Amino acid sequence: MTEEIAVSFHRVNFTYTGSPVIVNATFSIPHHTFTTIVGPNGGGKTTIIKLILGLLKPTRGSIEVLGTTPENARPFIGYMPQHLHFDPHFPATVMDIVLMGLLKNNRPIGPFGKKTREKAMEALTRLGMEKFAHRHFASLSGGQRQRVLIARALVTDPELLLLDEPTTNVDTVAEIDLFDLLSEMSERMTCVVVTHDLGFVSQYVKEVICVNREVMVHDTAHLTGDVVTKLYGGSVRMVQHRHGG
Repeated sequence: MTEEIAVSFHRVNFTYTGSPVIVNATFSIPHHTFTTIVGPNGGGKTTIIKLILGLLKPTRGSIEVLGTTPENARPFIGYMPQHLHFDPHFPATVMDIVLMGLLKNNRPIGPFGKKTREKAMEALTRLGMEKFAHRHFASLSGGQRQRVLIARALVTDPELLLLDEPTTNVDTVAEIDLFDLLSEMSERMTCVVVTHDLGFVSQYVKEVICVNREVMVHDTAHLTGDVVTKLYGGSVRMVQHRHGG
């Protein structure tokens, strides 16, 4: 892989219980770009993310991430899953949630030290959430929780940031703020976001990875009605969102 490419799929197939989920996928994601993955539910978007992470192995084909295998690249990847399952009655603070992002780095079990907590606070500050550090996570709004989970993914200073549906249950204003933030962060790292919102996509990225078993890469300027209808398998209308002036 060249230094300019963060993720490369070459003729990748993935089959689950005998059914094809990803078919002959070949594409690449350049370093320091903001890339989005779109497609219908069940089309394979989350599977692509898990293949990048090395949580799933392709049935056929090859994947290279940050110049190595997905498994070896994992310590350099920040990941926010589509769903977070947590007990709302468990008294975890915002700081606790962000510190959990450091557990993957094989640190010894025990109390987090001062430098580690400072690093977590820096991640919260980048997301504008530092004043909520000692609040219970369950008390936050949907948009605030999403920012905390992104801070958790950022706390290890990843080279590649993967966010699976980060705007679920987030209002339009919070969604705009989040995409603005990710666009800015892509100057320092590669950001890959799974989303359903094609209207927002066209404002922030030049190319979109469209996934519905097969994988196609389209310039956002060419996301016509015919392309969208073929991707989603039915009549779909794309609404263009605009920033308020």
